[in-house]
Amino acid sequence: MDRSQLILIGLPIFLFCSDLFSLFTPPPPKPPSHRPNQPPHIPHQQRPPVVVPGTLDFPSQVGTGHHIHWKGSAKVILNSCQWYMDGANNRIAIGGQRREMEGIIGDMSMRGMRCAALAYQSYELGSLPTTDEELCTLPQDLVLLAIIGIKDPCRPGTRDAVELCKYGGIKVCMVTEDEVSTAQAMAIECGILRDTSGEHIRTAAQFCDLTDLEREQISGDILVRIHSSLFLF
Repeated sequence: MDRSQLILIGLPIFLFCSDLFSLFTPPPPKPPSHRPNQPPHIPHQQRPPVVVPGTLDFPSQVGTGHHIHWKGSAKVILNSCQWYMDGANNRIAIGGQRREMEGIIGDMSMRGMRCAALAYQSYELGSLPTTDEELCTLPQDLVLLAIIGIKDPCRPGTRDAVELCKYGGIKVCMVTEDEVSTAQAMAIECGILRDTSGEHIRTAAQFCDLTDLEREQISGDILVRIHSSLFLF
């Protein structure tokens, strides 16, 4: 009997013995549910309260009631704010600093940033707004918490794609809901606009105020359409 025949005969016998051994061998113990250095599981009801460091603690002068927060366009929110919260959590009247804040918003917009603001108003429990009309009406005495600028740069290759379309005789336009200065900066960055003259920019309100003849005359020159949708122009 050669070696290959011996392997063919011995392999089935080995597999049979292995299966038979596994039937009478107890299973190995299960590993512990947690690692040796890991604390055991604690039911949720028994867990201590979690304290988040850096939580904003409003001082007593802000009020002990409930806060409703508002976020949206930085210009709109700022126009409804009469106070702002400084770095020490003190509520301070905006007063003459409003113009400086408007300048900050304008500067961020000119750099192609989308600007938003966050503010709040304090309410006692019994005076919380409940109707849809109350919830949709922006109060005029908000406390400003933050002005935020978010940069949304053009994707790599966007400018080259715009130039390629222009070279092929395709007109590239931008339709956006951003502010005029933000849209203009982004259009220049993408290569849609060449300068900041504003000659090729129109808002939806400006376009709607024109007569049908005037719209036909300028439609071909509009490259950036602001506060608009694809169906308006």
